[in-house]
Amino acid sequence: MTLRSRHLKVLQFGKEVTPGTAVAADKLAPDLRGNIFFAGDPSQEYMASGYIFPNGLSSRAEWGAGPWTLPFCFNQSTYVYDSLYHIATPSGAGTAKTRTWTHAVASAGTRQFYTFQRGQAGSRNQHAYGHFNSHSYTIQKRGEVQQSGDMFAREGVPGTALTATPTVVSSLIADNTQFIAQTATNWANLEAAPTTTTDIHNLAFQVGPMLSPAYFIGATLRSFDAVGIIVPNSTVTLVLPEDTSGSDLAGLLTLSAKRNGSPLYLRLKVAGPEVETGINALWQHDMVLKALNVPTEQDIEEPFAGVSWPCKLFVDTTAQKAHEIKIINNLAAT
Repeated sequence: MTLRSRHLKVLQFGKEVTPGTAVAADKLAPDLRGNIFFAGDPSQEYMASGYIFPNGLSSRAEWGAGPWTLPFCFNQSTYVYDSLYHIATPSGAGTAKTRTWTHAVASAGTRQFYTFQRGQAGSRNQHAYGHFNSHSYTIQKRGEVQQSGDMFAREGVPGTALTATPTVVSSLIADNTQFIAQTATNWANLEAAPTTTTDIHNLAFQVGPMLSPAYFIGATLRSFDAVGIIVPNSTVTLVLPEDTSGSDLAGLLTLSAKRNGSPLYLRLKVAGPEVETGINALWQHDMVLKALNVPTEQDIEEPFAGVSWPCKLFVDTTAQKAHEIKIINNLAAT
């Protein structure tokens, strides 16, 4: 028996050309922690007449599942977003590359699926048809700031060797104190005329799951046959200082706005180091929010009173967008 430390496990991945057809896991994003592992339905038990314990069983469907976490990394987030939202095409003639992920509001989009390998030298599990299936993050000046979500794939295949000499995706992580929040009166003005606000103490974002599997009768696969788009849940919670108006965010997040169903156009962004002369790395998230309910009391920090606004992503019918992420980095290709 060989004992191995769980701290030495890594997640490698490879881009599948045909979803579900395994490829070499030839990439390693060091800051991306993915704990995908075996999952499945319990085997069905059978008990013969006259027995008080089962005497047989039959296996049922299996798959792979687990959580992922990642700092706000300008480069490595690209691989996660290509799977979560759609494959983004980079633009830019120089070192700086710009990618935009618009979460489609009325279509499935073309997502990237991966072959995942998780383990270390001597022991690893492999999962085909892998994808990142939900996206969450918290932004605050104090406390933990990171992205997270769930992973999903077909059943695990044990092995002893990871794909050798994977390409290591460079680490380019945002400074958690440098996030900026901006508001606007419509989607276009998030770019043309945003207003910077310092009213937000912290914000929690969540969307997903994105896809759901289907299992068809047949002896070829032990796992799911295909995945399809579903209506994702979304929650965006903003914690603001309490004031006499019920904590208005530049007059845009108020009880009147909640009662009237008025939208809040919000941009979150953080700049990083220069990736080309005069161009800095950038992570930017634009979204359309509406308050789902009245705010609840939530202390900010001693001794300041605050409120928590529960919101949800909504479609702007003019722009045909609910939220969109843009990244500028120095990653030429994935």
